[in-house]
Amino acid sequence: MRDLIAGRISFTFNPSLTATAQVKSGAVRAFGVSAPDCLSTIPDLPTISEVGLPDFVSQTRNTIAAQVDPPDELVAELNAAENEIVQSEAIRTQLGCGLILRQARCGSRRA
Repeated sequence: MRDLIAGRISFTFNPSLTATAQVKSGAVRAFGVSAPDCLSTIPDLPTISEVGLPDFVSQTRNTIAAQVDPPDELVAELNAAENEIVQSEAIRTQLGCGLILRQARCGSRRA
């Protein structure tokens, strides 16, 4: 985002969580949101599908990682913390939800 505002790059795909403030302040111009639905934080911003790329959808996925073979206590603690975070009103507001956030399930310990 800094490079875009400074004029070193012409455009970027940026997570809405970090772009919303710059869009609202007028520092950058958003052309559309890549998610399948509009954002409640910028409700007049259309989806990219609506502005001419009908099948375009791109959504960010994040991973929480730990060392190889973490202790069961750490896995349980991370799982509890993640579930508390994704269900909190504060994070739903920041993400513009609307979104349905599922409970985290890290008990299977898959790689």
